[in-house]
Amino acid sequence: MTRNQVQRVPGTQDIIDQEHGLMSAAIDLISSLFTKNNYAMIDTPILEKTELFVRKSGGELTGRLYNFIDPGGLRVSLRPEFTSSVIRHYVEHQDAMSSLVRWQYAGPVFRYENEDATGFRQFTQVGAELIGGSEFEADAEIISLALSGLETIGLKDTQVRIGNVGILRQLLSNNDLSESAIAFVVANTQSLKNGESSVSDLMDRAAAVGILKIGDADFPKSEQSGDEFSGEFLEQVVSESLDRSYGRRTAKEIVDRLKRKMFEADDPKALKTALDLTAEICGLEGNPDQVIEKYLELAGSHGIQTNALGGITKLMSSLTDAGIENTKIALDLGLVRDLSYYTGLTFDLLANSSTSPVRVGGGGRYDGLVKALGGEHVPALGFAYSLDDIVIANREEASKS
Repeated sequence: MTRNQVQRVPGTQDIIDQEHGLMSAAIDLISSLFTKNNYAMIDTPILEKTELFVRKSGGELTGRLYNFIDPGGLRVSLRPEFTSSVIRHYVEHQDAMSSLVRWQYAGPVFRYENEDATGFRQFTQVGAELIGGSEFEADAEIISLALSGLETIGLKDTQVRIGNVGILRQLLSNNDLSESAIAFVVANTQSLKNGESSVSDLMDRAAAVGILKIGDADFPKSEQSGDEFSGEFLEQVVSESLDRSYGRRTAKEIVDRLKRKMFEADDPKALKTALDLTAEICGLEGNPDQVIEKYLELAGSHGIQTNALGGITKLMSSLTDAGIENTKIALDLGLVRDLSYYTGLTFDLLANSSTSPVRVGGGGRYDGLVKALGGEHVPALGFAYSLDDIVIANREEASKS
């Protein structure tokens, strides 16, 4: 390397010759399959308003955006995934859309990775979205399509790991937790499952971000007993400290909001119970029939309703009817995707290599995303492959034969 040579950005790669040909051929094969299944092509801008990706995607994705303010003063981002852009387009034209919309896409996406991370900062996604399908038949269609796409490009030794964030949310709702606490547990489920965090770690983190009750505070007390503030004292402090530029809220409304944050946060015992239960749920994975049996035992021991399992059992039957072998299906109730817009079904697509399974894609159901982006409530789901990971997995599978 010469002194003034400019190097590639870490986490990016040059794709040339044979590997470029493999990726182009894979896109063509997958696109042809999707087209046969009535998925029309859509391409969205690489550059979108940052708000599109932060409104419902969660902190995991937000912290990895390549975002900046353009010369016109608009805050924009390179797209980190396609789903939000596809739904943005759907919302813009919702009145003219049919009741069931199928789209496919392919192109580069961008996510920041630390220099010591193994992932790519720019990679190619190929995927599909099914908008308007609310029943388990739609779930089965998407999963079957995802597995068929992998088989089409030569990956035979594959598996789908299926989870359902809706089941986890139902369990947590039985512990008298606020929505913010439930969202906190769901967001940290994967780190709990992977051993990156313990229940104790997450309790400390919950306290640090203000989810738990903080006990007595060093404010003047009212003449009444208990933990209640002197409302008059706080209102006076707020009125003296703030000018009228804080909008339509009165000093009393601001004080009431502060008091709710201080004294109506979640009970530490309830949160710990929920985290302990989540840790048990994270261990339920493998053969679907066995996982369902263990889940029913666990739910029964905690006195929890189990009606959320109905969709899972119907989905398993539907996948079997579609000709998908049982060995290709695993149920993992601790599987939570890293995008917070998922509301029910979640799944990972795995290709078995000579060392360990390689994740080559994934997806799930996001029934609240259309409404969150300004449209009417419409159920939706989809998935995406990481084409770069597929090429690696395909190369390893070829080396085994």
